[in-house]
Amino acid sequence: MKNKDNLNKVINIMRIFSFVLLVVGGVGLLASAYPILKSEFGFEIKQRIEAANNTDVVITRAPDKTTFGTILVIPPALGVEPINTTNSIIITKIDVNSPIVWDVDVMNNIAYNNALKTGVAHATDTAYPSDRAGNTYLFAHSTLNPLDIERYAAEFTLLHRLEINDKITIYYEGKRYDYLVISKEVVNKFNTEPLTRTPDFPMLTLQTCDPPGVPLNRLIITAKLAAVY
Repeated sequence: MKNKDNLNKVINIMRIFSFVLLVVGGVGLLASAYPILKSEFGFEIKQRIEAANNTDVVITRAPDKTTFGTILVIPPALGVEPINTTNSIIITKIDVNSPIVWDVDVMNNIAYNNALKTGVAHATDTAYPSDRAGNTYLFAHSTLNPLDIERYAAEFTLLHRLEINDKITIYYEGKRYDYLVISKEVVNKFNTEPLTRTPDFPMLTLQTCDPPGVPLNRLIITAKLAAVY
């Protein structure tokens, strides 16, 4: 009888221990997913408010041939105050407003993780914003552990929300470059083609991990220069 009581105690302790593990695991899972859930929920609320207010969105389509005789003078309003007007990326639709860290080695984990603490990273050996043909390649995390997250470390959490013709603005060396999204794709993390493309037009490439927070694949947003101010 005593042995049976001891066995029941052991079983009860194991059940309690299992329950505690489940609770701790559930809390940990929710904590790691919090940045994504917060961003997604905020985006949905913003979209519904804009729809309720009948916000008018004017879309400027990218020209088939990107050539500029002169630089335009008066840019359309962005709807937000840029963090700076000399070196930044602004994507109003998904609340990206970040400095850019130029010339970051994509093969150096320490270098690009440090860069992503202070801004969106530009891949070394890719083009700078210009009205000339070339591939300007920017990348950032989509999310991180909330205990380690920095202000700019997860700027691209909502990158998957971008659609064709959405606007991306880059400020660089005193000029504003407006790009329009022309494609969105998910590629294997070992696929280097998006990084090494040599387009015949001024192109902007944005990269983050897919699904958000999981470096299984990479989400690639491609945009074409529409205007320079």
